[in-house]
Amino acid sequence: MSARDAMRAMMQELMGDEGAQDIDFKDNTVCRAYCAGLCPYDLLQNTKVDKGKCPKVHNQTVKGKFEADATPADRQTFEMEQRDTLNEFLAENDRKLRRAQQRIDAETAYDEASAGKAKAVHDIAEDIGKKLAEVERLGAEGKVDESLKLNSEVEELKQKRAELETEFKGSGTFGSSKQKLRVCEVCGAFLSMFDSDRRLADHFGGKQHMGYLKMRERAAELSTKYGSSRSRGGDRDRDRDRRRDDRDDRDRDRDHERSRSRDRDRDRRRDDREGERDRRRDDRDRYS
Repeated sequence: MSARDAMRAMMQELMGDEGAQDIDFKDNTVCRAYCAGLCPYDLLQNTKVDKGKCPKVHNQTVKGKFEADATPADRQTFEMEQRDTLNEFLAENDRKLRRAQQRIDAETAYDEASAGKAKAVHDIAEDIGKKLAEVERLGAEGKVDESLKLNSEVEELKQKRAELETEFKGSGTFGSSKQKLRVCEVCGAFLSMFDSDRRLADHFGGKQHMGYLKMRERAAELSTKYGSSRSRGGDRDRDRDRRRDDRDDRDRDRDHERSRSRDRDRDRRRDDREGERDRRRDDRDRYS
């Protein structure tokens, strides 16, 4: 968006519904993802990964015009742009997720048997958290029977988790805090293997996790409908990520080599100075 468009968007936002009467939903200042039903900026507001306010106009009147007047071609254009916007957010989150998991993997040294037990504890703990969040949602909606049925499943999972934790403690790898960490595959937040049930429910029912979950579900829906921008551009994205990682590795290697070269040059100059001092000393001794 140009600076002029950004200024127009800000003014239109300040003017509210009254000023929106003259805005065409096709205007470049209008957020197409918002008109199509879901803007990622809104989903992440007031979370740890808050991206700030969307730079484009969010206005209910303009959205109403889109819903009332948009042609099928308009809807396709808006939804495809929404898909691309969501995928940009998801691609950024996935890069952070991969880097975080790589750091954990690099610092964790399980044997194969312990790794399997650790994964099993993690998986059950996540399942408990998801089901507890669903129990609370069902209870809030007054669906008591469904809530009680799901809660009984949670109790069974808790028993299984306790048994697995006992086995894992006996493996001798229980003590390291790093070995208890895992990255949430939906939102990228860190989870501990032994988070409390309350903490797990808060995470899986929380705004950050639910925001990324809605993004992934909507992006998958639109990719099925129109084709995936990440599948067409996915190879490019992955290649770009690999090139970025390779470039970072090369930069680190180059910096390391430069540092080594500077050290060698410094050592060489020091040796030269010491050699020159020794020669002058020898000359003085010879003629004295």
